[in-house]
Amino acid sequence: MSATIIRFPKRGVFANTDTVRVEHEADGLGGWVTLADSLGWVHGDFASALRDAHELAAAAGLSVVSSAGRVGPC
Repeated sequence: MSATIIRFPKRGVFANTDTVRVEHEADGLGGWVTLADSLGWVHGDFASALRDAHELAAAAGLSVVSSAGRVGPC
């Protein structure tokens, strides 16, 4: 499986660099985005995005958050 890496600008309350974020895509089609600093990975479901976020966070010693709140430390 390959991933497409897309750069995103930092924004809003989730703009800090000490977390990896999992956000629902803006157009409402059901996709999820894992965001780490200014990089993002698109996923078709929340579970894949969260799994990716936990792997990235664990490697960097960061926490994972979503638009619903903090998911937990890794």
